[in-house]
Amino acid sequence: MQTYIIGVMLLVTLITTIMIYYFIKEKYDIKIAFISGLLYLLAAPILFNAHRHIMFVSYMPFLLLGLFGIEKYNKNSNNFILLVVSISLMILTSYYYSIGGILALFLYYLYTAKKDKKNFLKFISIIILSVLLTSFFLFPTAAALLKGRVKSHHQISYLTLFLPNININEVLYSYYSPGLTSIFLFAIIAFVISKKKKEKFLGITMLILSFFPISSYILNGFLYPRTKSLIPFLPLAIYMIAHFLSDICNKKVNTNLLVKIVLAVSIILFMLDCKYLIFYLDIILTILSILFYNKYNKKYFIFIPLIVISAVNCLSANTKENYVRKDYKKVEFKVKDYYRTNNLVDELHSGNDTTNYTTSIYSSVYNPNYYHLYTKVFNMPFAHRNKLMTLNQNELLFQKFMGVKYIITTKDNFIDYEEVAKKSKYKLLKNDDVFALGYGSNNLMSYEEFSKLKYPYSAEALMHYVVVDAKLKPTTFKSNLKEYHPTYSYTTKKLDIKSGKTYMINSNDGELNIKLDSPLKNQLLFINFNMDYQQVCSITEKNNDQTITINGITNKLTCKGYEYDNKNYNFSYVISEKNLTELKIKFSKGRYKISNIKMYTLDNTTLKDIKHDDLVINKMENDCLKGHINMRNDGYFVLSIPYDEGFNITMDGKKVAYEKTNVDLIGFKMPKGKHKIIVKYNSPLLHFGEVISLISLMVLIIFTRHKTPKKQNNRLKNTKI
Repeated sequence: MQTYIIGVMLLVTLITTIMIYYFIKEKYDIKIAFISGLLYLLAAPILFNAHRHIMFVSYMPFLLLGLFGIEKYNKNSNNFILLVVSISLMILTSYYYSIGGILALFLYYLYTAKKDKKNFLKFISIIILSVLLTSFFLFPTAAALLKGRVKSHHQISYLTLFLPNININEVLYSYYSPGLTSIFLFAIIAFVISKKKKEKFLGITMLILSFFPISSYILNGFLYPRTKSLIPFLPLAIYMIAHFLSDICNKKVNTNLLVKIVLAVSIILFMLDCKYLIFYLDIILTILSILFYNKYNKKYFIFIPLIVISAVNCLSANTKENYVRKDYKKVEFKVKDYYRTNNLVDELHSGNDTTNYTTSIYSSVYNPNYYHLYTKVFNMPFAHRNKLMTLNQNELLFQKFMGVKYIITTKDNFIDYEEVAKKSKYKLLKNDDVFALGYGSNNLMSYEEFSKLKYPYSAEALMHYVVVDAKLKPTTFKSNLKEYHPTYSYTTKKLDIKSGKTYMINSNDGELNIKLDSPLKNQLLFINFNMDYQQVCSITEKNNDQTITINGITNKLTCKGYEYDNKNYNFSYVISEKNLTELKIKFSKGRYKISNIKMYTLDNTTLKDIKHDDLVINKMENDCLKGHINMRNDGYFVLSIPYDEGFNITMDGKKVAYEKTNVDLIGFKMPKGKHKIIVKYNSPLLHFGEVISLISLMVLIIFTRHKTPKKQNNRLKNTKI
């Protein structure tokens, strides 16, 4: 799959560059078309996201196809099939960026089309029809979005959304923007000061889209005002630059006025504390190239500096990439087992790896019940800035509960996990004492009783009971957790610690090494404390987060003001080493205020031999699970699959109603005896979307066939007999 994706993205990049060339060549001379193709290829987001976030650019061939489709439509309004196909394929490739893509197409149509109300209304209907054709995809996606979108944590001042964005790096140079350097600003200003109404309209529109955050905020679905939503406007921006270069070469631009405005804007930005040196050097070089062209009338005075600036920016963008490790293949272990496998070596890059079943996912859309289980029930640590990353962590209770039989690591001091395979320094460890993906039990606890327990007691209770929303007699649950107050010695490095009711710590990437007087053998150590101070994001400091790592387990609190503020004010750790003698604690650079430190131990033997009736899985593929189980007593059957609508579950051929069990997972009552279980998943609104798509396709066919006879009749009338 990796090779396929690499090949496809190389092909996409090559094809779109060629398409840009031919699109511009139809309007301007071949040199400007060639330069336009190079500018597109060297734009910061193109090569970078071809190997980083492919969804940012994968739709580009169909967006450009849409531009060709508009050209055909403008010549003959009956030639709309190419436009329909391009919009539909763009949606199916990247629904998120198709919104900006459709808007870019609409703007180009308004810019190029003649005033004709009938054709305008027809164009709108073509866009609507194109969208409806993809209903089989959009409706299930919409259902997932409505249920699986967390409220944005970003602190937004709505007033600032209507003020110009002075972060020039973000707008003109970033790989999360069109990334076309200052020439794009020159082109926008040239269009704005143009005497032609359509050019002025396009210039003002692109100015608002590019430099006023309210545009990005809307295009990002009201999550945050990030300029990545402007990437679909890149082909339109290239067209504007090509038009600007043509006008410069033909002496149609008032260069004196243009240069004065650009210099005035630069001075204002500098006074507003925009100190991005590259921008000012870029502005000066571009102005000089225009002035030299005006004097010597040689195009290379404009083209060569333009390509050099773009190439430098492209190189700068791609050197900032964190590439997947070279030995990534050695980290992969294909496990043929209906249990989960967690990669603890490269948890970020393996977050969405489908080589094995796992517990991790990195997505803007996810199951809210699983997110609650991960963050609130098991208090999993957050090692990254984005709290949407529910990535693999070495937490024994969670691994046991979720059926993580295998872990990939470079270490071997893990309780219950033993090495079964090795590739270079990478090891596959196995633990046979984990829960099955589905199991039955008659040890039940009511949700009312469970909700009175606090972490980590609540997590311990889940290991022994199935929690159900029903009225039950109180259990005899007695916790085996013990508060831990160790005696120890310690050493510090690059740390200043002041203790009291709270610990005030100043760190310069410091370390605290705690040597335990009495080692913990086969014990789980729970550590929990509050982070009472959050640093503010700084312009000078790229990363002002606070990170604390204990024995390889990391928690991070993002700086205040970061768009994905994880608000991780409570740090939790579960250390599960076979023989724990030392706590190695690392603090990232910054200031810390820590309070309410609590530590507990749990003897691992209390988690052994927990009796369940395990589901034996016969087959699991294509959203369908089949298996059988022998229940020794009446009780509940539980799947370690997050609760969601859309599941169809049958027991012995009869459909059963399922409910939330274990707080966030799927479960249902099951009587004593042998049973066959089939679990299927159908995306909500899928069938409804399929019907809408089918109706839309029929409308398209009728509409197309309705136009054909007219053409034939016209030909017959014009034929002389």
